[in-house]
Amino acid sequence: MKQPGRIIILGAGPTGLGAAFRLRELGYGDFVLYEREDRVGGLAASFQDAAGFTWDTGVHVLFSRSDYFNTVMDTFLDGALIEHRRDAQIWMYGQFVPYPLQYNIHRLPAELRRDCLLGLARAATSQPTPPANFLDWIVGSFGDGIAQHFMVPYNQKVWSAPLDSLDVGWIAERVPRPDLSRVLARFLDSRDDDAWGPNARFRYPRVGGIGTIWRRCAEQVGLERIVLQRPATRVDPAQRRVCFADGGDEHYDALISTIPLDRLVTMAGIEELQPAAAALKSTTVHVIGIGIEGTTPAQLVDRRWIYFPDPTLPFYRVSVLSNFSPANAPAGHWSLLAEISESGDHRVDSARLMDEVVAGLRREGIIPPFSNVVSRWYHVAAPGYPTPTQDRDRALAKLLPALEDMGIFSRGRLGAWKYEISNQDHSFLQGAELAERLVLGKAETTLGPTARAH
Repeated sequence: MKQPGRIIILGAGPTGLGAAFRLRELGYGDFVLYEREDRVGGLAASFQDAAGFTWDTGVHVLFSRSDYFNTVMDTFLDGALIEHRRDAQIWMYGQFVPYPLQYNIHRLPAELRRDCLLGLARAATSQPTPPANFLDWIVGSFGDGIAQHFMVPYNQKVWSAPLDSLDVGWIAERVPRPDLSRVLARFLDSRDDDAWGPNARFRYPRVGGIGTIWRRCAEQVGLERIVLQRPATRVDPAQRRVCFADGGDEHYDALISTIPLDRLVTMAGIEELQPAAAALKSTTVHVIGIGIEGTTPAQLVDRRWIYFPDPTLPFYRVSVLSNFSPANAPAGHWSLLAEISESGDHRVDSARLMDEVVAGLRREGIIPPFSNVVSRWYHVAAPGYPTPTQDRDRALAKLLPALEDMGIFSRGRLGAWKYEISNQDHSFLQGAELAERLVLGKAETTLGPTARAH
């Protein structure tokens, strides 16, 4: 076992807790975790409102190909998880179409089927050329029809940025590339196919929302090693000290930071890294919960989440959160969770957003006429997601190694700034693998080659 000295962890989200949990598991005790909020969970926290509804800060579910992660989750929530079939839908032209669209073209209105099917066929049989950006990748992979009717308008809403400004290296399994034989078989058989992807089945806590996982993790770490409501205000790389809002400061030998990477560079006052940090872009995510009196409408009973490509609606995704667990809503009620993206290219009027969301859901019939809305909950994650721009990888190649030379290890959704490894399992594993690297000298596999091997 190596002796990395005093380890300070900033942020008690999945990454910080993953690092702390693995350090404790390895028997390494010289660490402490500081969190600015009054609760653990970070971007995967949950809240209960005065009306008895439980709200997550976005759609978070448990699925992973990591045996280690799954085993740890079972340890945290033995017998307290519900398993679900995904049932993701796209709301298009006034009807539900199972996701992913390419395998359910038979569900589209007749006038759209031809566009989508012929576009896919042309894309699949054309000579491939390397895409220059995400927009090129969409059209080259799906054809003009699906690009026009779903992929472009939906992704425009998600990223709130020109799609030709995004890179393609992040895509991997995040966006399903079509298999033409499968497309044709499902179309000819008029058979639904929604089983694509690693989250076709997922798990979710029975009680307390997704934040239950991270509260249990904190208990396993040891609450005496976690200090809440102590925000860091400055990092001194030369002296290896963290300064806090309460006027105190602490020495570290290794600093694990889950603070957004651009903010970390500013906090550390590293002038030479400022241009690279300024190149990083992100979205703000507005999360709106709607609690409704009555029973869940028949058309939503089996739904988990719904995608909305329609540009006249503010939200890009809405989840039937009460279907994740009945405990998420009080008896005789059900709930929806809407997500809206904002960026420098697309601003949101937060004062009007709640009313716009409710009006849009009523207009589309997702909230039935005359239903009584009894709870409205609003949360803003700023930043919410790192944007995979064309400049991102060049910036990260400069930022992360330079920080590591100063004993600062930036990890997590916004610490590593990689959308493609920003799920809960990825984030937890980034922390756990970094702990193994510091204590055992093992390589980090989730983050990949951006991390230096010392």
